[in-house]
Amino acid sequence: MTDIKSQAEVAYAKKEYKLAAELFSKAAIEADNRSNPAESSELRNNASVAFLQANDADSAFNIVANSEAIFIEIGDKKRHAMALGNQAAALEALGQKKKAKELYIEAAELLKASGDKELRTFVLKRISAIQVQEGKQFEALGSLYAALENSENLTFREKTLKKLSSLVMRLMQRG
Repeated sequence: MTDIKSQAEVAYAKKEYKLAAELFSKAAIEADNRSNPAESSELRNNASVAFLQANDADSAFNIVANSEAIFIEIGDKKRHAMALGNQAAALEALGQKKKAKELYIEAAELLKASGDKELRTFVLKRISAIQVQEGKQFEALGSLYAALENSENLTFREKTLKKLSSLVMRLMQRG
């Protein structure tokens, strides 16, 4: 099994995403056969990311659907959130923005509870992007501000956005 997983990781690093997805999927089946559901779920999430990179959103969603259940069972909030985030990313690629946003919001809350600021920042930015697409600019600004407020390592551009969004948020509170 480890050999297949290693091959998948090498394929992913080489940007051979379809091959990586297939290998991660095969490794997940082997983990299932060894009665290791947590490892299988982790590998299915890896396959989902690879399928998305290969522009196969249907397969990305199908392989990761309900993968969060095992992480709920073992109490792993971070991997639970990551599974929801992977589902959301696949749904977003499939054009199901509303459902994607709901899953991203749930993932953001779990990541807040788990203390993973980096992943939470990424998820909050995805929420903001969907809100912009929905025409909800003020909500998007709030989500973006939360993402930037959450992040510890900001680029110059992000620092500028944070200052501007903070100013807008303060002006909105006065009005």
